Amino acid sequence: RFVRTLPVDRLHELLCGPLRPPTAVEVWACLSWDEAIPRAHATRRVFELALARMQPPELAALVKWCTSKPTLSLYPATRIRVFLLPSAAHLPTTATCFASLRLPKYGEASSGNVADLVGKLRMICANEGAWSFNVA
Repeated sequence: RFVRTLPVDRLHELLCGPLRPPTAVEVWACLSWDEAIPRAHATRRVFELALARMQPPELAALVKWCTSKPTLSLYPATRIRVFLLPSAAHLPTTATCFASLRLPKYGEASSGNVADLVGKLRMICANEGAWSFNVA
């Protein structure tokens, strides 16, 4: 009964140690791209480079925004399904109940597109007031 009363993040901390923000590599590894998005699609590279530019607390906020979980979990493994929106003009969206992320569609992996996506992700995560992550 005691376990049922604990918040998920506290239970995780008791079982696995303190929560820590994920790295860009760990976030990238948990992605499951829609089969309609070819491996060579520019949006994949733009997102990979955008993740590399984000700080650990921002990555943690991104994971929480996509999954509603405080961090990535190994068991069961966190999977985030990635889909494309029609154009780069759109803001990214999520459906936390399905752990899915919809990214703007980019035609090329330019530094301008990477900066655009980083800016959009930072704005969204910063405006999700509850998604703060304290790193000691």
